[in-house]
Amino acid sequence: MEPAATVYARLPFDQLVEQLAARTPTPGGGTGAALAGALGAALGCMALRFSLGKKGGPGEHDAVLGEIERGLLAAAAQLSRLADEDAAAFEAVRSARKLPQGTEAEKAARAAAVAAANDHSAAVPLQTAKSCREAMECLDGALAVLNTRLATDAGSGALLLRAGARCAAWNVLVNLVGDGSAAAAARRAEVARLLARAAELETRIVAWTDAALQAGG
Repeated sequence: MEPAATVYARLPFDQLVEQLAARTPTPGGGTGAALAGALGAALGCMALRFSLGKKGGPGEHDAVLGEIERGLLAAAAQLSRLADEDAAAFEAVRSARKLPQGTEAEKAARAAAVAAANDHSAAVPLQTAKSCREAMECLDGALAVLNTRLATDAGSGALLLRAGARCAAWNVLVNLVGDGSAAAAARRAEVARLLARAAELETRIVAWTDAALQAGG
């Protein structure tokens, strides 16, 4: 029986740090990217919750913030799951590469298994990058009504999400090295668009954070 998969988000923090630092293939950059994104989404959610129920604020603000809160919580939960999925996907690649190659049939089976595992190993961090970008969209949508006393928390959340997106994107691209297919080209283009949008969102949220600091919160 195979051992149960590790749930990295539930590990004591010192154990998580130890596992990331260990000389083992997993957990690696993809898991770290997803966990950074989960932290960023959670931090943004905390900032948003301090903006709910403000005295004298229009009732529709709380309705909008409630939707955004749900979006950030969903992103944090998904990113926590993706931390585990990323490690599992890479282990599947390693397993596929160890398949026998003694006959032509075995070689063909191994090649197919490796291709499928590589595809999944690129798809998981791509979803991580998307989830980070989606959480940044949530934060950007809340800027007009966020409590500026929590500006640095919201801004820090956005930076963690951007870091998660960038690191995850590298994990997509490394799985596409040497792949000249149209599907790989489309995936690279998707990564470029995603990162461009994440950079735009980061610029806006950082500018809002800096303005809030200059105004004294």
